[in-house]
Formats: sequence, structure tokens, C-alpha cells
Amino acid sequence: MFKSLNRVTVASLLIFVAIPMMTFAHSYTSTLTSTHSYTSTLTLDYQVNGAVRNYLGTDLTIQTYGNSVKCTTAKQPENDYFFVDLYRFSDWGPDDFVGRIKQSRQIEGKNTFSNVGAGKYYFSFQKADDSCTVRANIKYN
Repeated sequence: MFKSLNRVTVASLLIFVAIPMMTFAHSYTSTLTSTHSYTSTLTLDYQVNGAVRNYLGTDLTIQTYGNSVKCTTAKQPENDYFFVDLYRFSDWGPDDFVGRIKQSRQIEGKNTFSNVGAGKYYFSFQKADDSCTVRANIKYN
């Protein structure tokens, strides 16, 4: 059966599967600085999860700066904030929800998750699904 599939058919199937994955316009990229903190670029349409990172220490501070909002429709954003959830990654079961903070879509913000302890963590960024995109630079340590 599979021997009868030609290259054009296989290529068409691959493109068909890849197109839905390319339509999501949110992204999250991160780089480690020399001070052992991460600086990231966030483009958020609805929700995106950050990478799992190892953290040492007790407090985890997140700062957003350079925020901007761009709407694809004439309407205004549903609200003026987005959420940042922190999860402790678990190798043996569900991840543990640590807490949630609110960050402004338009102005700089800084919040701290206290007493998290050393371990593997990741952020989940969410906002209202309102046809608007949040772009921000994020620094956390």
C-alpha cells in the first residue's frame, strides 16, 4: 500500500500537517545571561509555556519591560494585563502549580514568587483571547 505513494503525495501530506502548526503566532525564546538570569522575548496571542529551567535559591523574580499590544481588529484589548503562572516540574506525575501573578500589557512590571526552593520550574503565560498580541521582554532570576 505505502509503495504506491509517490513523493508528491507524501510532500502534500507533510505540508497539510505542518500548516496548522505554523498558524500560531505566539512564541517564547530565552537566553541565559552571565549573571545566571534569563532574558526572554515573549509574543503572546493567547497562551504559551516557557522552557523548563533549573533554579537555585528561594525567590524567583520576573520582570516584564518594553511591553506593547497590537490588535488585529479595530477593537481594544479585553483587559490591560496578562497572567504568568509558575509550575514546579515533576518527573513523576503532574506538575505542581506554585502561583499566579498579573503583569501589565502596557507598562513595566516586577513580581516575585517567594519561597519556591531549588528545582525545575517553568512559566505559563496567558491572556484573554481578544485578537490582540502582547509583545514583551522578560527577565527572571
